[in-house]
Amino acid sequence: MTSALLVFDPLCGYLKKASIGDKEAAKALVNNISPKLFRTAYRLLGNSHDAEEATQETLIKLWKIAKDWKTGNAKIETWCYRVLTNHCFDKLRAKNRYIFDEIDENIQANEIHTDDIIARGEIRNQIDLALDKLPARQKTAIIMTYFEGLGAKDVAASLDCTIEAVESLLARAKKALKQCLQEHDENFGQNIMSFALN
Repeated sequence: MTSALLVFDPLCGYLKKASIGDKEAAKALVNNISPKLFRTAYRLLGNSHDAEEATQETLIKLWKIAKDWKTGNAKIETWCYRVLTNHCFDKLRAKNRYIFDEIDENIQANEIHTDDIIARGEIRNQIDLALDKLPARQKTAIIMTYFEGLGAKDVAASLDCTIEAVESLLARAKKALKQCLQEHDENFGQNIMSFALN
């Protein structure tokens, strides 16, 4: 009989302590994972209100199962990403469209521009617009891999699929992003892709 490999998770100690009322441990856990969850939700949902709600819902579900958490079966962060992405997908399906915040008006309204600020703003806007055209799972795979720095194994666990499926999602997403960005401007698209995804 083979036993499953145990997963080491540095956040487990915080969760165990938080589950018995340790406020400092709870704060440390939230400070560690909530910014990552918020960034992912924001990129998926397109606005801070929905991203905050998705992050809070994920943390509430984590607190509900904290006392029953089985150490070694899965990483807390991976579990949270799975809950978060499912919440975001449900929200997107319910709305059947993305909601966007307004593009940074402060950059456009400010008369004192530097080439660097303009270039970064343009790159960010074009990447965000291109990402928003991707199917939800492809977009999530790109965000988790390239923006959050998760490995294929963690992305697969978060999306409840295989590593091969993640690689396939990434390949299709990169191809679609490249095509979308090149439609904007062939040279610009090449520069963004090498800047963002390599």
